[in-house]
Amino acid sequence: MSKNNKDTNIEIPIACLLPKDELTQRREQVHREVFSGITTTQELADGYELVFPSDAAWLTRLTEFVSYERVCCPFLTFELLMDPNQAPLRLRIRGSEEIKTFLESELDLTAVRG
Repeated sequence: MSKNNKDTNIEIPIACLLPKDELTQRREQVHREVFSGITTTQELADGYELVFPSDAAWLTRLTEFVSYERVCCPFLTFELLMDPNQAPLRLRIRGSEEIKTFLESELDLTAVRG
């Protein structure tokens, strides 16, 4: 499984780069520190949209999450949406159908659907 990076035409494998023990710890940390704040989850054709509170602490937490995940899972596409009037923050995690399946199994997004 791989995703073709349009910018470089390099095939990126769909696999987390963390060793298995670190991956387990990271998954637990993400569920505890990030996914615990999800107010709703929307399934997209190519991924998921996760909705969070709009305060500055959550904005910081989400940007740190994306920064880390871009390194260990370079095949993912992230979009952090900040709408006017302090609307809830929306984080979209996207990719191919294979990536969506990866998200469902590795990040267990089905357990946090709102």
